[in-house]
Amino acid sequence: MSEDDARAALAQSWSGERFSIERPGQGWRKECWVARSAERSLFVAFDVPVAPLRRLAELGVTPRITAHGQIVGRSWLAQEWIDGHSPDRAWLGRHVDQLGTLYGLVHGDAMLREIVADNGFRGRRPTAASEAAQLRARLARRSEPWLNTEEVLSSAALFLDRAAQLVDGPLVPTHDEPNTSNMLVCDDRLWLLDWDDIVLADACRDAGPLLWWYLPEQQWAEVLAAMGIEFDEQCRTKLYWYAARISLSVALWLAEQGMGELGIAEKGTVQQGVGEPAGDPDHGFLADFRAAVRGEPNPRGGN
Repeated sequence: MSEDDARAALAQSWSGERFSIERPGQGWRKECWVARSAERSLFVAFDVPVAPLRRLAELGVTPRITAHGQIVGRSWLAQEWIDGHSPDRAWLGRHVDQLGTLYGLVHGDAMLREIVADNGFRGRRPTAASEAAQLRARLARRSEPWLNTEEVLSSAALFLDRAAQLVDGPLVPTHDEPNTSNMLVCDDRLWLLDWDDIVLADACRDAGPLLWWYLPEQQWAEVLAAMGIEFDEQCRTKLYWYAARISLSVALWLAEQGMGELGIAEKGTVQQGVGEPAGDPDHGFLADFRAAVRGEPNPRGGN
């Protein structure tokens, strides 16, 4: 969609209002715009799942939706633009109640669950078993030496075997990419953004990467309690498994894009996708994966 299409969409609700329109800063992969007039500032996105986003806004998880519609056969919506910043680990550590409460609202909302289930969302219902099967197939197709070391393969075998031992909880609405690049802080208030790929899955699919990446384990129980999750040994196993899952998935994605294990240091946009600046190239996602499989702290300092 062009800038003219964005103007045409806005004209459906604000005819005659003059908007300046520009692309947002780096990191946005979707087709979206920032529109400003004398009266309002808006975030405008195309090809988005309007129904769940409207419910998330009603819950106060995302900014308020001010308009939505269809243009040339594509959905669009406008949300209030909020000027803020992504939180860092220190901020999250001081606001674990907000973090857990917001995710708890999402996971526990029956209306949102029904919306996601009714819309199908590509038929995705990821479970530990189905995700393990997909990762096993992706890994089997790779011949890169850095993905076929003895240490990686033994860690992968342990990780894949462990999936069969996990007991999936109820399927609830989950984010798919729970990281700080999809969060916004304004006036000490946290917002959760970018729910375009919302799916029904075990709540630990959100909680595992979120907690393992950003918070020390001694704070996990407090966040999980706010999410409505009991932090027992079975839960702990699932948290580490889902943290390992996302790290292995990103490592495989790098290979599939033709980048080496250390490509992360050269491709800052990939690293921004998990909410971190490009770091030490010797600490790639395979190092994260192996640490999570072993039940160890995040090697990048998250816990």
